[in-house]
Amino acid sequence: MSFYEQRSSAIAEDAHTQTSEAIQYFRQGRCAQALSLLFSPQKQDVPAAAFTLGLCHLSAGELPTAISCFEKVLRLLRLLPAFPPNPLEQRHLSETVGSTNR
Repeated sequence: MSFYEQRSSAIAEDAHTQTSEAIQYFRQGRCAQALSLLFSPQKQDVPAAAFTLGLCHLSAGELPTAISCFEKVLRLLRLLPAFPPNPLEQRHLSETVGSTNR
């Protein structure tokens, strides 16, 4: 792994750690501390950070800003790869469909 890849990985890990801390602050009602952790470029593409930021704005009565944060979460989630299909669920679906076609 190159220096730049290591640095990028460390920044991403830090962003996720700070997002987790911000969520804890929000749950404790400490929105100012949560906001201070959420405003950084590294967290711009972390859906949990954008969602928590939206919750902070919502609790502050800033509805338009909260809505834009929640819309950003949806845009970010659409960019993530889909989960692979669950083999147990696939088997259940094929059994259910197979029993109705008889």
